[in-house]
Amino acid sequence: MSLLSLRRRPLVVLPALLLLAGAAHAQVTTLFSENFEGPPAPPGNVGAYTEVDPFSGVPAPTLWHEEAGCGICPTGGYIITPNASPFSSIVSNPGAVLVFSGGDDGYSGRIVAPFIFQHYGVAFQLVDISRNGFLTPFPGGGGGTDFINDVPGNPNPPNGVIGPWWDDTFHSGGQTLYEVQGSAPNRRIVVEWNSLEAFPGNASGENATFQAVINETTNVLEFHYDNATFALGGDTWSATVGTESFDGTVGDDATCGGEDNLLFPATGFDLTPGVPPPPTPTPISSCMGTEAAAYNQGDLGTYTFNTGAANEGAIESPAVVSTSATSTLLMIFDFTKQSEGGGSASFDQCFVETSPTGAGTWSTLMQIAGNSGPCVGPIQTQMAILPPALSGTSFQHRFRFDTVDSVGNDYFGWYVDNVRIDEAPGSTVLAYSENFDSGTTPGVTVGNMAEEDSFGSPLDVLWHAETNCDAGGTPIPAPLAGSAAAYNQGDLGNYTFNTGVANSGALVSPSFSVPAGTIGLTVAFDYLKETEGGGTTTFDQCFVEGRSSPFASWDPMVQVAGIQACFSPGSFAANSGGSGFSTLVAGGGGQLRLRFNTVDSVGNAFLGWYVDNLTLTSQTVALTPTTGAPCPSSGGCGPTISASGLPAVGNSTFAITLGSAQPSTVAVLVLSAGTTSIPISLFIPGNACTLLVPLVVLISPIPVSPGAGCSGTASVPLPIPCGIPAGIGINAQFAVIEPAIFPASPLSVSMT
Repeated sequence: MSLLSLRRRPLVVLPALLLLAGAAHAQVTTLFSENFEGPPAPPGNVGAYTEVDPFSGVPAPTLWHEEAGCGICPTGGYIITPNASPFSSIVSNPGAVLVFSGGDDGYSGRIVAPFIFQHYGVAFQLVDISRNGFLTPFPGGGGGTDFINDVPGNPNPPNGVIGPWWDDTFHSGGQTLYEVQGSAPNRRIVVEWNSLEAFPGNASGENATFQAVINETTNVLEFHYDNATFALGGDTWSATVGTESFDGTVGDDATCGGEDNLLFPATGFDLTPGVPPPPTPTPISSCMGTEAAAYNQGDLGTYTFNTGAANEGAIESPAVVSTSATSTLLMIFDFTKQSEGGGSASFDQCFVETSPTGAGTWSTLMQIAGNSGPCVGPIQTQMAILPPALSGTSFQHRFRFDTVDSVGNDYFGWYVDNVRIDEAPGSTVLAYSENFDSGTTPGVTVGNMAEEDSFGSPLDVLWHAETNCDAGGTPIPAPLAGSAAAYNQGDLGNYTFNTGVANSGALVSPSFSVPAGTIGLTVAFDYLKETEGGGTTTFDQCFVEGRSSPFASWDPMVQVAGIQACFSPGSFAANSGGSGFSTLVAGGGGQLRLRFNTVDSVGNAFLGWYVDNLTLTSQTVALTPTTGAPCPSSGGCGPTISASGLPAVGNSTFAITLGSAQPSTVAVLVLSAGTTSIPISLFIPGNACTLLVPLVVLISPIPVSPGAGCSGTASVPLPIPCGIPAGIGINAQFAVIEPAIFPASPLSVSMT
């Protein structure tokens, strides 16, 4: 009778990729890597990259350079030291005075302190408390907008800020209080902001409770934080922690996080008046080592990309040569980013692009949008599957920054590090395709795609199979020639989508599957598109979306913007974007839909959206065969081991999963960098299986799900931190224990 079943699989960890294999590691070849840690590159180079003017394509100096710091931490009048005192709320204190309960923004008005205090050498006796996590020594903070936090030492009002957590907050259930404690000459003014939410007040889960204290006589400022109740949520914190003089010209940053603190400090702070040490550059995140590629002026002592004018620059890689046309190519890099508006389609654009070697014809692989928070904070790891057309060719990649204009450039910019391109054995499999040249049923389908309204109801919408661009009979151009799916009224002789009212419609594919081992998907099509404003996020929206089953909700994949008129067809391809890509991978397939939405009834006298040659291809990594035959449990179950999620460094959702196990048992996950070959019979007589992973790290107990037959499963999250050495091998093995039997009967092991 079997008691313990084991299943083992070695796995290999790359800097941002984990591949499961069998008896041997999967053959993954690194084609290119750069961590910018080497000796300084020659002028005009950043590590292995060359600085290039992206518009002329000519090598030229840009703001890109190798950088070890990410800003000068402002210091001006206080010596800042940690304060580890436990947080003590004043909410229930009888002497506490309620200032705010609920509401958004605004100041308390002047509150006369019972003592005079010195702030940057100037005497004050007033405090004015803002709902947004700070107080000032004069009413209204001297003007300005209190919910827009700045770095300490920025003369933009409000000024004189004493801010333990200055951010745009909302008092949905929170309150702000103050209390005068102690007796002269050692009184304290304690201000507490309790249970604040990040704006807007939409109950998205954030919570912040903190205090500022002004001490009589010593003039020491104290910041205290209730770390036990601090919470992140759907709206990101982006706070300032520090203080500044009454005119804002001098400041002290307690965290060196500027105006982008995401998390509470680990301890509170004492800010003691005195002469602080001279400012020094703040080191970049430890996950980036000592150097990274940076787009700013840090090499000149100015950690922004504000040159007073619009500017742009790119760093281009040398040639990267892929040796297999059937391989899967993966690009991995770490980054931090801060720019105007988060790097929207309008301002401060950050692109990763590829081109055939020497051709200079750059295609966008991805745009890096959003802001990652402070430069010293957590890095983000980006992993992308390169276009299949690059496999087996020589190609380059580049990182391109464009400020677009001269406004809003006082940010630390874009830092990139630990760049790697890997070639893995795999294949590209066509999962779904439609060229709309046959199979259309008017009012029901366009090719094999069904017409629906945006809510999912079968309905005759403006989508139809179309051969022309206008009422004069101009045929649609190659490569759309023949028939294409079109969103307009061309089938009625009106080649616009102007119906007099707002309208929308979708085309939904039949269900399809993607092969096992899929790690990414590429959606591609040829198209024409003429809409109001080019199809921005405001008007005339053109979306590609995915879902895992006919009953699941739709998740965004990409939005198609820009104009491609009748005589200038475009080709579109994307393998990253919204969550729809991962939805289809995780679900083993699903459905695609094309959705057009006019938003309103204005500006709809345009050609609309034509789509042809629609494909979805799957990129897979071929895993080597597993080793050994399963040793069944008492119920004859041979457990399996697999991974879920992309196993990238920094990915907190990666997990190792047990399947086909004896239900209602207990599992143990064994991890080790080494291997072994120990017959289980040495310590459990009669057992015929072998332990292949040394008992170095054991994760237990892991409950195996109940059920019938061999349906037991369990999943163990294994976040992969930065700093794991490149190429290290880690072996994993599951043991499944049947507690009701163990240890009275022989032990049985299952291996792969």
